[in-house]
Amino acid sequence: MIRKIGFIGLGTVGKSMAQNLLKGDYDLTVHDNKAEAVEELVALGARGAKTPLEAAQGKDMVITVLPHEEELKQALSSEGGFLSGIDQGTILCDMGTHCLEMTQDVAAVAKKRGILFLDAPVWGTREHAAHGLLTILIGGDRSVVSRCREVLSYVGLDIMHVGEIGDATRMKFVVTLMQSHLMEALAESLVLGERLGFSNDRLGEEDFSAVIKVLQDK
Repeated sequence: MIRKIGFIGLGTVGKSMAQNLLKGDYDLTVHDNKAEAVEELVALGARGAKTPLEAAQGKDMVITVLPHEEELKQALSSEGGFLSGIDQGTILCDMGTHCLEMTQDVAAVAKKRGILFLDAPVWGTREHAAHGLLTILIGGDRSVVSRCREVLSYVGLDIMHVGEIGDATRMKFVVTLMQSHLMEALAESLVLGERLGFSNDRLGEEDFSAVIKVLQDK
């Protein structure tokens, strides 16, 4: 049973995810390079850690939401890298979005150390994050995913197991590309509609408004 969680990375999305985890009454230890972000979570009931290594030690599960790959590379360091502080059998869930090579490198080191790794990038806006409505794409062992579902249900509405480690990162690339093309098509359609004499408000009144809402929400 997962009770002790280390959380590393309290950016715009990560901070909201950590706040929602506190609703589950988990023993949550958080770290971020910005002390004020840690202090805000401590005020809500989390424990603060001065280093990623401290946040990762002695936990049932460690979640990372790191925006920069350099920070994740530091995890692989033999000197102070937080992977060195994670016990065998602990679940490491990387919920940031990185290049496929970085994900595979972390997975390889985790496997050597006996750490159960999940590739789990999230999809959604800051509003989705704030309300626990993110979509979570997960690659990894299905049995490990099952053990994490209760924890992840506090941060995501849709928890989608898409395959092996690396498959979630690949799927995130596909989803992001699809979203960008849909937004481009929407923008071009609104311009065309305006040139044909329709206001954006009028277009929004028709069935097309449902499409607009979905894309805006994402």
